[in-house]
Order: sequence, then C-alpha cells, then structure tokens
Amino acid sequence: MIADEYGVGAAVRLEEQVAAWLNGKLQRLAVTQVVQVDSRGVGGIQLADLLVGAVANDCKLGKGIIQNPSPHKMTFVEELRRRVGVASLAAPFRNERFNIAFHGQGPFRRAR
Repeated sequence: MIADEYGVGAAVRLEEQVAAWLNGKLQRLAVTQVVQVDSRGVGGIQLADLLVGAVANDCKLGKGIIQNPSPHKMTFVEELRRRVGVASLAAPFRNERFNIAFHGQGPFRRAR
C-alpha cells in the first residue's frame, strides 16, 4: 500500500500500525507493507489523489456535507463525471476505463 507522507514522532510506527489496522478491519492479510511517499514528487500519486478527492467530494455533496463547494473542485468533478459518463461519482460504477467501488463501513456506504 502506498500512503501519503504524514509526519509523526519517531516512536510511532505508522506503517506497521496502518497495516495492522487495515488487516484487522478486513479480517484478512490484505496489506503486507505500507510505504509513505511525498505525493508532491510522484505524478501517479498526485493523479490518484485528484481522482479519489473528486469521488469523495461528490459523495460529500450528495450527503449535504459541503454547503458551498469550491468552484475549482466542482469544475473538476463535473468534467470527470462528463468524461466517465455518469451523473454522479458517488455511486459504484465500472466500465473498461474507470472503476468506482466502495468497501467497508465508510461514511458514505449505502444501507442495504
């Protein structure tokens, strides 16, 4: 797993704690290693951060958590919706180019 760099004290073993927490939540060995990188220096991480941010932003908009969205973020969300071909990024979707999936007990999970 790749994680954005997060400053913590020397006594904190963030990588091990994150892996243990995720594996515990998923009740399986899903993460064997966590590596922190500075996302400003890795283009692929920056792109992933933008895409995940757009999905999260659309989820928050749908739940009314964001009252006055940033016009710049909305421009990106609307363009991504248009290019993916969906009305909302807040619902599971999959085609040959894009996949939106929600896992676990996140704040935006739909009741079954």
